[in-house]
Amino acid sequence: MRKTMRVLSLLALLALLIPACGAPATEAPAGAVVTEAPAAAEPIKLTIWWWGEQEAPGAQAWLDETMALYTAAHPNITFEAVLQATDTLLPAFQTAAAAKEGPDIQYFWPGVWTIENAWIDAIIPLDDLIPAEEWA
Repeated sequence: MRKTMRVLSLLALLALLIPACGAPATEAPAGAVVTEAPAAAEPIKLTIWWWGEQEAPGAQAWLDETMALYTAAHPNITFEAVLQATDTLLPAFQTAAAAKEGPDIQYFWPGVWTIENAWIDAIIPLDDLIPAEEWA
């Protein structure tokens, strides 16, 4: 069960990261010869506010490993992971959302906090950010 939760958490994190990190694909016309190398991807720094180490010791090591693996596969992507305190996570996020500022990625444990923030449009759905072929 614990391994399944780790895999699901990794998939959820990657689902959040993929749309922010991808560049639009371009294709050459059929029969065209591409002679120049693709341009290097622009550097992207993503800020993640998260919590969990307090309730799930080892979450920090998992997040560090996951970010390192993602950066190894996508060298232009770097992360700033900011561990939030349990008692300040919600008010800090609500203040940031009201100001239209804050992290690129916010991790909440699933539950009422996620739903409440969806109701006030403080989070965005991923449906339009992940291409159909990625879902497949």
